[in-house]
Amino acid sequence: MISSEKSDAFNVPVFAPSVQEFKKVIKADGSFHINKLQFFKGGSPFVLDQPDDDAEVGRALASTCMTVTGVLVDAHIGEWLREELFSRVEMPGNRSCSQKSSYTALLPLSLSIQNSDE
Repeated sequence: MISSEKSDAFNVPVFAPSVQEFKKVIKADGSFHINKLQFFKGGSPFVLDQPDDDAEVGRALASTCMTVTGVLVDAHIGEWLREELFSRVEMPGNRSCSQKSSYTALLPLSLSIQNSDE
C-alpha cells in the first residue's frame, strides 16, 4: 500500500510526563513559578452505549485516533489510505487500549512569570 520509507518516516511524538517530570521541566526552564498544580484521574475517554461491546470500543478508539492524527495521516500517506488505516485500528483484536483500563488525566495548573531578578 505504501513504501517502507514513507511508513518509517511517519512519526507523531507524544510526551505524557508525570507530575514530577512536569515540575522538573518547569523549574529547569526558570521562566515560570508553579503556583498550583494538581493531578486528577478522570473517567473513560469514550462515551459508549455498550461499553462491553468490543466493536463499539474499537470504533470509538479509531474515531479518537482519526480526530487527533487524521490531518497528519492525510498529508503524509494520502486521504485515500486514511480509511484503511483507521479501519485497522478499529478491529477489536488490534486494540492496545482497553475501555476498562483507560482514563483521561487532567492537570490543572496555575503558573506565573518568574521575575528575572528573583
